[in-house]
Amino acid sequence: MAVLAAALLAGCSEAKTDDPSACQGAFCGPACASDLDCPLGTVCQAGACKEPEPDTVTCRSDVQCAPDEVCRQGVCEPDDDRCERNSDCPDGQLCDRDSRTCIQEDDDEPDADDPPDIPDPPQDVDPPRDVAPPMDVPPDEPEPPDAEPDIIEPQDVDQDPQVDAEPDIVEPQDVEADLVDPPEDVQDDVQEPEDVPEDIDEPEDVQDDAQEPEDTQDDVEEDVGPPPTPERGVYNYQRLPVGGLNEAVRVGFHPDGAYAVILNYRNNVHIFDWQTQQATVYDLSAPGLDVYWLDMAFDPQGRFALLVGYTIDNDDQEQGIIVKLDDAALRSLQNQEEIFTDYGLNTEGRLAAVEYPWEEGGDPVVLERRENPDIATLRGFDPETGQWTDFLTSQASGAGCDDIAFVNNEFDEPGILVVCGGGGADVLYYTEVGGIGQWRVDPGNNNLGNTSRVAAYPGGQYALVVSWSGRSIYRFQSGLLNGYSDAPRYSRLGLWSVTFQPNGSRALITGRAGISPVRGTNIEYRHDLYRCPSVNNDCDLTEVSIPGFDQPPFNGDRNTNLNEAAFHPLCDGGLMVGGYTNFQGSNGTVIRFDIEGGQDCDALQE
Repeated sequence: MAVLAAALLAGCSEAKTDDPSACQGAFCGPACASDLDCPLGTVCQAGACKEPEPDTVTCRSDVQCAPDEVCRQGVCEPDDDRCERNSDCPDGQLCDRDSRTCIQEDDDEPDADDPPDIPDPPQDVDPPRDVAPPMDVPPDEPEPPDAEPDIIEPQDVDQDPQVDAEPDIVEPQDVEADLVDPPEDVQDDVQEPEDVPEDIDEPEDVQDDAQEPEDTQDDVEEDVGPPPTPERGVYNYQRLPVGGLNEAVRVGFHPDGAYAVILNYRNNVHIFDWQTQQATVYDLSAPGLDVYWLDMAFDPQGRFALLVGYTIDNDDQEQGIIVKLDDAALRSLQNQEEIFTDYGLNTEGRLAAVEYPWEEGGDPVVLERRENPDIATLRGFDPETGQWTDFLTSQASGAGCDDIAFVNNEFDEPGILVVCGGGGADVLYYTEVGGIGQWRVDPGNNNLGNTSRVAAYPGGQYALVVSWSGRSIYRFQSGLLNGYSDAPRYSRLGLWSVTFQPNGSRALITGRAGISPVRGTNIEYRHDLYRCPSVNNDCDLTEVSIPGFDQPPFNGDRNTNLNEAAFHPLCDGGLMVGGYTNFQGSNGTVIRFDIEGGQDCDALQE
């Protein structure tokens, strides 16, 4: 990572200039010939997209316009199609919260020839995969500040016994039937998944039993290679009685498995104790200011966790925020001020994701997302000093970027894959070749559709990428994304997130409940078994969705999201979180899953 950081620093010092021929990188807009070539909110000046001059701007978001107007290119214009809720739209259409326009309800299988850049997910509710109100919708009115300090002491939440004593059991089943034929113009010269060698050595600096935290291993055994690929799993599901939740967007376990951190989309952070199966909630909002959480990552040694997200100030501007959760203070039951520390490194734009490199001792990297125009910035962060490092690079993108993963290039050297799916579709890759850093746009495939999440196999040998608009699972390996025709596609399931088991043997792809019958979407991937032909029923991936998802105790519907799963580091099971957010409010869910015949998670509670 040190070499990569040096290359990043050397390539990211461009100054802002009005001469497009002398301007490259984050501070320059895309090349253009007219305003039609530019992102919304910018105009074409001197061959590059830029913000319009101040005297021509009357608005920067819809909230600055009259109720029957929208902000287009900095000017308030009438909008006869504007809607506030689904009832404002004709039959068969829904009100999209981002654009406040009526869109067609997505009940049917999408046309494979449709362009990949789908603006926003069609849902009955706010698709808060970015987990916060869009810029043209004012945030919820804050509660008036109290005279007392704003620190809220932790409280135990909902310790009632589990409602559903018998867990739902899901037998694995092939889901090839949801595959559709790819468009004819899909390129065929990309890497075929079947050509991937089955026995690829792990990088030397990766421990395959990394699920065990360092301080719990007394004897380090000789590296014997990756774990064997498991049999198809049979999954049991139980909804847990965790209260005080709005929609939960992220979940992650401490390396020793003692507890998990659950991020609500707004303000609250829940600490779920695995021994007691109970949660404690902390409210991290400030007076008159909400925090919108987007991602988290534990220090590999478990000393702390980093939480990232953003706030919206009184001028409707987004500011990134990064908070430290101290493990020792949490375990010694200190007060909230001791457990959570705001580093105070607010940035212009959201801090959308945080990830540690695979190499031991490397600093984490944070993804900063800015819009109008869309720019992805990678920043190195030193948790010990609480400051940004010299690792810094930016790249203009065609969409809002949401997630990152460390995955190797074609020379088995580290790189960072960035996936983007907000208001468009894009995939970016930063790496270095011969000591020189470079960005690659849509490496190997420009027909992905809106991408939401990415996760890398331990060590960075390859990564899985989820396209929520295409409902596909792509594979990135040796510097390239595979093609549309090679990717498993589930046209009737809403895919969103992907998470690997710490030892890499499995991954779970979760998402929005599919059309009838309603079920909680879960797809099991097993290491290196990616083949999924559309001509017969022998797909390597299996659907293990939650049956009866619209019945108690799950009480889900088509708009209930399963936003992320996390495997327990010491057993074959874990947690998944989700919920929904709409115009009436937000509600969350926490679900425990266990894999039959595997390492028993209940034994860890004894």
